[in-house]
Amino acid sequence: MPPFATAAVPIGLAGVVCAAVAPPLAPWVFQLAEAPVAAGLGVLDGIATWHGLDGTVPRAPALVAVLATALAVAALVVPARRHARLAAAAAVAVMLGAGLAPRIRAHLRTAPEVTFLAVGHGDAAVVSLPRARTWLVDAGPGLEARRGGAPSVVVPALGALGATRVDVLVASHLQLDHVGGLGALLERFDVGEIWLPAGVPCPSWLTRDLERAARRGTALVELSAATAPFERDGFAVEVLHPPRDPAGLTANDASLVLRLRTPGGSVLFAGDVEREGERLLVAAARDARADVLKVPHHGSATSSSFALLRAVAPRIAVVSAPRGSLRHPSSEVVARLTALGARVLDTGRDGAVTVRLAPPTPAVIRPSQSCAAVKPASEALGATAAASVPR
Repeated sequence: MPPFATAAVPIGLAGVVCAAVAPPLAPWVFQLAEAPVAAGLGVLDGIATWHGLDGTVPRAPALVAVLATALAVAALVVPARRHARLAAAAAVAVMLGAGLAPRIRAHLRTAPEVTFLAVGHGDAAVVSLPRARTWLVDAGPGLEARRGGAPSVVVPALGALGATRVDVLVASHLQLDHVGGLGALLERFDVGEIWLPAGVPCPSWLTRDLERAARRGTALVELSAATAPFERDGFAVEVLHPPRDPAGLTANDASLVLRLRTPGGSVLFAGDVEREGERLLVAAARDARADVLKVPHHGSATSSSFALLRAVAPRIAVVSAPRGSLRHPSSEVVARLTALGARVLDTGRDGAVTVRLAPPTPAVIRPSQSCAAVKPASEALGATAAASVPR
């Protein structure tokens, strides 16, 4: 970008001179030259992912980007008069604002927000936390997906939400539609921890990605229903499934099911559990209630039994399903949820859905329709313990 290049070039030339006459100073000068370059790349990245999410992927306000670039170019070619300087200042202000706005919002965030992304037949939900911390529950499909995959939706969405790294990645279900995007995610973001269902065999392609993440310092953590509840980033985390020994369960039924609780409400991420997994979950969990439910298995008729839905009793239910699908969500599942008083949202129909977990009640802030009052979880968790079982 011209304004940043204009700043970087003379500093870089000064570094070349220093390398010849004062070598010890040269590295410091070159580091100074990197700053405007990094700022320019950050602005371009911000412009490309500015202003929230639509149904599939964040979109840049193209007109703003074009006008800002035109102003920057004009400031260089027009003689240095007052109006040229004002144009340059305006261009830089617009571009900086567009580039930095998501990260500023991330640092100013006061309550957790969960954004269920529209990734087609797959799952990916961004958990945006105060102090600019970010979790990702599933990474969506990978490069093989033409639309809805991690490169085209998940990675841009993380940028639009102000994420600079992924602190925790939850891999609820070890198949391509949930974690196929891990490789693309690792290309762009550092990942602090990856949580996996304990005792579930990993396919070879996922093992390669996990090994790659581990080499970069990512902690691999296995969780099961035997894991004691623990605190993390203001959440009380409870693992409801799979059991300690998931032998005999299908890949779907061995999904990692987590309940996250805050003073502003609770969310249950149900992976792809089906009838047998749901039966075991309901039988083992003394309390499975949650304000918000990520509906299991894309709203398939093989999941979301009445027993599970009655145990969870959600007020908001979000289905991650393809646009225009005739099978997902199942009309039977929608009818069960509606009968229990849940508001049902479908990413295939509604696009990305954001739920804000702020007291006194969670609220849907995208789509923009107001959400009926939702009763927050009130029970406090008992003793907590950090999960630290490396894979």
